[in-house]
Amino acid sequence: MSRWSARLGRGTQLWTRRTSRKDSSNMTEKEAIKIKVLKAMSHPARLRILRVLRAGALCAGKTNEEVHLSQPNLSQHLKALRESGLLSTAKIGTRSCHYIARPSLVDAILDALDSEHDEIVKTTEQVCAEAKGREEGS
Repeated sequence: MSRWSARLGRGTQLWTRRTSRKDSSNMTEKEAIKIKVLKAMSHPARLRILRVLRAGALCAGKTNEEVHLSQPNLSQHLKALRESGLLSTAKIGTRSCHYIARPSLVDAILDALDSEHDEIVKTTEQVCAEAKGREEGS
């Protein structure tokens, strides 16, 4: 059973959904990692950051220029990407440079998102016939 609760964060009231432990108890560690990665990529700004960093590592100031976000906003998105394991940061002197930690995964997902997908349109009869065929085959 889920409940909605309010949390205060930096003077802002945030609404979050609390789920019972039963909801996530059947989830494997691999599934949890996959969900974390997809959640991290679910924001347009984070996708923009990944597309910029796809060409190679950038230091914080240059990353900010490329994605056109305020510094605090960029920091929040970079943190979410780091926590998902998609992004890493290297310290070079006083500079922080960001790079994609899992380039093959990021490339595959961004390529899939960027490619054209034909819409599949089925009639009710086709769906019912397909479902019936699957039930008979089981």
